[in-house]
Amino acid sequence: MRLEPLLKPEFVLILPRSRDREEVLRDLARRAAAVLPRTTSDSIYLALLERERRRATSTPEGVAFPHAVLDSIDRTLLFVALLRPGVSFSGQSCDVVFALFGHSSAPMDHVRLLARLARLARAEGALERLRAAETESALYQTLLTEDRTQM
Repeated sequence: MRLEPLLKPEFVLILPRSRDREEVLRDLARRAAAVLPRTTSDSIYLALLERERRRATSTPEGVAFPHAVLDSIDRTLLFVALLRPGVSFSGQSCDVVFALFGHSSAPMDHVRLLARLARLARAEGALERLRAAETESALYQTLLTEDRTQM
């Protein structure tokens, strides 16, 4: 599964000064709800938070993969954020966030996207190149380049 069809420049963010995980999740939920007309930021936020409470989505490498699956979400979306500085996701400091949003009728799309993002995050030097992005535009282009090299 390629990232490019799911990722738009406006879905790629650099978030300075986020206080905590909840603030990051609220911000991502608000931005996702703005492009998903059948859902609300509160329902997305609660789904993200519930998923984090059931099992942390963070890795020791400083990457978090929060995700929400709701019937009101009509397509799979991916948001990517760099947090400067990083914030704690269940005790693990994270500065790269891949937030996934999908519909419950397409669970395999969700799983494939998670697998794709995990491969990208494990690729040698990929996280360093993402973290080096100075602007959201540069981060977007770096993501697309990394995605193409992982084919």
